[in-house]
Amino acid sequence: MMINTACLIPILMLYAVTSSHAVSPCKLRVHLARAEQTDENGLRCWDTVKVPACGGRCDSREISDWEFPFKKSHHPVCVYGGRLPLVVRLRHCDYGVAPGTDLFHFVAAEDCRCKVCSSQYTSCEWLPPNSTLLDGIYDDVEGLGNF
Repeated sequence: MMINTACLIPILMLYAVTSSHAVSPCKLRVHLARAEQTDENGLRCWDTVKVPACGGRCDSREISDWEFPFKKSHHPVCVYGGRLPLVVRLRHCDYGVAPGTDLFHFVAAEDCRCKVCSSQYTSCEWLPPNSTLLDGIYDDVEGLGNF
């Protein structure tokens, strides 16, 4: 049986175009998370809280260069543009829990941006925590301009 490859090319091209846009752009999203806090006696308060967080696609690019490593790369990730301290009251508590255990403090995203990963505030899989590896490489990523 012979397969007509001319029929497959449009399908593959359609898949490539649609799959690249399948992930939505970097933006603020609200996620539900379980929050739990324990007092000094082991009694606890808990609830499901809404957490504003960042997620989505950031466009990256590379161009060739005559100097080592023979390319200029720009691979941003979706990170918090600003942080906002929030406090929520946990609605479910064990009887006799210490006062104040029901107040849960956390940091939420105020807005989101595509930036080069910094391990100071973000878990970068390829950088150790609080790494200074990228210090001085790019003072201002936005200043790189379009390639």
